[in-house]
Amino acid sequence: MPLRASCPHPTLLTRALERLSAEGGHAELRCQVLYLVSLDHFCGGGLEQGKRALQAGAKLASEIGATQWLARCASRLASWLQDFEEPTAVKVLVDRALEQIDPGEDLYAVLLARKAELSRELRVAERQRLYVEAERLAAETGRPEVMLEVAISRAWQRDPTQLEQSRAAVTAYHALEAKYPHALVGIQRRMGRSGVDFTAYWFALVAGDLAAAQLALAQCDAAVDACRVPYLRAVLDLVRIALALSEGRLDEAAAGIARMRESGQLAAGLPGWLMYCTLLHAEAADEHGLFAQLESSMELAQVEGLEPRIAMEAAAWFAALAGRTGNADAARRSLGRVPDAALERMPVGHGDIGTLCSIVEACVAVGDRSRADVLYAKLEPHAGLNAVGSAYEYKGSVAHYLGLLALLREQPAAAANHFEAALAFNEKLGMQAQVERGRQLLGRARAGC
Repeated sequence: MPLRASCPHPTLLTRALERLSAEGGHAELRCQVLYLVSLDHFCGGGLEQGKRALQAGAKLASEIGATQWLARCASRLASWLQDFEEPTAVKVLVDRALEQIDPGEDLYAVLLARKAELSRELRVAERQRLYVEAERLAAETGRPEVMLEVAISRAWQRDPTQLEQSRAAVTAYHALEAKYPHALVGIQRRMGRSGVDFTAYWFALVAGDLAAAQLALAQCDAAVDACRVPYLRAVLDLVRIALALSEGRLDEAAAGIARMRESGQLAAGLPGWLMYCTLLHAEAADEHGLFAQLESSMELAQVEGLEPRIAMEAAAWFAALAGRTGNADAARRSLGRVPDAALERMPVGHGDIGTLCSIVEACVAVGDRSRADVLYAKLEPHAGLNAVGSAYEYKGSVAHYLGLLALLREQPAAAANHFEAALAFNEKLGMQAQVERGRQLLGRARAGC
């Protein structure tokens, strides 16, 4: 008989697991207990312990051929993966579960959606095909909880080239939620709801609609309160710090950073996120002093140990900082750490447009035209968007960076058009420093026409 879905304390489950292992207990039952241990750890704030339990459960399930538990552990690990984490290992588990599970099983649809969510290397059309198939299979099950989980996964896509699909995914989720209100029970689906609200916040921010972003953030607050999971509260606190930094509320951001350091709630990729916010705050307060400090204390070689996507984003940010502070050699060295292969796939992730705009800043600062055409082609379709970065901070109108590229390419008339569009957008965002810089650049572009 299956164990109940929630137990009083992870310690009791852990003791039961240790007893089962010591006595050579039924291996499939150990998979089940590991799964339940993971949930209790997560709800208590122990995200890393929860992930380790799921990884152990997936490994054991794979060894004994317990396909259902492999599928459940892989699906849950995928749902807990965060923006600052490398998805490769989890994707391998998802693929393995898909190979073993019967397509008629309910979890097959969920795993198919998770595969689409994690496979950023796939072309957009292929990812969309996987989502459509997952939705079809989920509908055929007739089970609201399966349909909701697939809808949650699709809403997590956050591809800046597919904003309408993100908006449609959030709308589809809310329609299912309204149709099956009693299915939204249990910590997993409440957590999923908070993820959908984060997506709504993200695309409002990308669209430059700050009123809608504030409304979505309030909804995020309510969803996170309903979950009562410390990790999710920490994520929301970091999102608010990034928003304060973007809006120039530096004292508020500094206070938030200090609280986060003292909270003891940082897990998974959150320490890296907090470090990035700390650097953004230092950059806004005194970028010249920050560059000198980083150059003397943190060699770029240190990014070699980071996950490749994070290392590339770090190199792009540092290159932009070096370029703005007149350190051309450092900017060139850092730009050299942005692989052409990584540039080729962008933008596909939620912070890619912000990263591309950092690369533009660095290229313009050092007069590097080698990637100007590629960058212009990648950003031009998104001229009307806000350049949101990996920490959900934003840099203002993408058109501003297109204007910089147009000047670099010696196209002053095109640059003037971009700067005019950027001024209106950045005034709406209240980014006065960017507005002033845009006016100066607009004058330069018109003089060159």
